[in-house]
Amino acid sequence: MPGFGFSDKPTDTGWDVVRIAKAWVVLMQGLGYRRWVAQGGDWGVGVTTAPGKLKPASLAGIHLNFQFVFPEKIPTEGLSAEEQRAVTALGEFVNDGNGYFREQATRPQTIGYGLADLPSGQAAWIYEKFQAWTDSNGDPETVLTKDEMLDNISLYWLTDTAASSARIYWENKTIATASGGQNRYSGGCQRLSSRDLACSS
Repeated sequence: MPGFGFSDKPTDTGWDVVRIAKAWVVLMQGLGYRRWVAQGGDWGVGVTTAPGKLKPASLAGIHLNFQFVFPEKIPTEGLSAEEQRAVTALGEFVNDGNGYFREQATRPQTIGYGLADLPSGQAAWIYEKFQAWTDSNGDPETVLTKDEMLDNISLYWLTDTAASSARIYWENKTIATASGGQNRYSGGCQRLSSRDLACSS
């Protein structure tokens, strides 16, 4: 995705999940694929859902491996034990676990410059997520090797993509809620040159 890993970093604003998805459609056409599928997890879920709603003729289907869908109003009564665990986990995330999200959605350049300047800062920023998000009781080294974690951290550090990858949070802060939110899946994209893409929404 733009701004991550070895992809180019966007030089202008407006690269939300819908625009990225439209760029994928143009890319697949440019590569000559008559039929293709899209798969996504994490931010890729939003990007992959968009062509599913845009329905380009060449898209055969989508696959999502991280569904993040909630009802408009979270119920508080009559919940099963499993539903209550999910509601509790959501509350914990909203109240204590999404500081990284708020920082990147409101000040991506601020955190980006800090992480780009200090490798130990970049490592700590990502390692904390391994600690919080793996089924490891707070000890990610019981489920991931140090090399696996360093591969991930190094991909951000060596490509200097802390700020550009954080911007996806800022670009998408008003697009949708957890329940689906606004519908911004209209318009299209066209290739202007080998490097430029024009998208309308």
